[in-house]
Amino acid sequence: MCPATTAIAINANGETLLQVGDPALPIVWPTGPGSPRVLETWGQPAQVYDLTDSGHIVGASNAHPSGAGKTRAIEWRPDGSARLLGRLDETAAGPDFAVERNESGLIVGQARQSGVTRATVWNTAGIALDAGEALGPTVSSSLLGVNNNGTAVGQSSRGAIMWTSADGARYLHDLVDETGMGWTLLIAQAINDNGVIVGQGIDPRGRPRGFALVSGGLACQADLDGDGSLTIFDFLAFQNLFDSGDAKADFDGDGSLTIFDFLAFQNAFDVGCG
Repeated sequence: MCPATTAIAINANGETLLQVGDPALPIVWPTGPGSPRVLETWGQPAQVYDLTDSGHIVGASNAHPSGAGKTRAIEWRPDGSARLLGRLDETAAGPDFAVERNESGLIVGQARQSGVTRATVWNTAGIALDAGEALGPTVSSSLLGVNNNGTAVGQSSRGAIMWTSADGARYLHDLVDETGMGWTLLIAQAINDNGVIVGQGIDPRGRPRGFALVSGGLACQADLDGDGSLTIFDFLAFQNLFDSGDAKADFDGDGSLTIFDFLAFQNAFDVGCG
């Protein structure tokens, strides 16, 4: 019987980051000939979250020899070595998690400080920075994605956030234009190198929705072919999604595909792209 396996990430070189077994151990599976790379976990399971194109992996472990038995943020290097990342609060019980790394070596995630989970950035030296400081001392936060330009995004107890070294952490709802009116932006999950942010929120009708934030505005919901304008081809794209049973056609958010989704799509089309 094959052990339970979960695929976590794949990089541009085709390497796949896996969690194998129960309890799960992290393995990097090569794209071609060669042996899988089993990560050092010091005799205990470890959680991994991201694999970069250069082969770096980030995650967390409570078994690192210098980690004092606390869940600590870890970076595994391509040569097989691992390093313990710094803490915001050495007295905190944890947990600290490294969630994503860009190709410049900037790592983002979360760490505990004064009893609160804080959005955290680790620099190339592994030193932790409180990226959630600007949000206030009682606001819990975490970073979930970072692009190669050094802009990070994530979530907080008061909504989705974005962080830059110049401005610190800011709430996304303070940064969007009129296209975001009536939306509640809950989580910013990822940001690409062009600055497009995707995440989860509540639309003006109170429905849970994914969102894409482009140049300060929410992407047009009815622009299903992604060409930046609303045409007959968006109707055809909707029809194809509906016919294939794709959840993207569930425009009224009721969990099923009905005539009301056609009406909801028509309403979104009539609203336009701003």
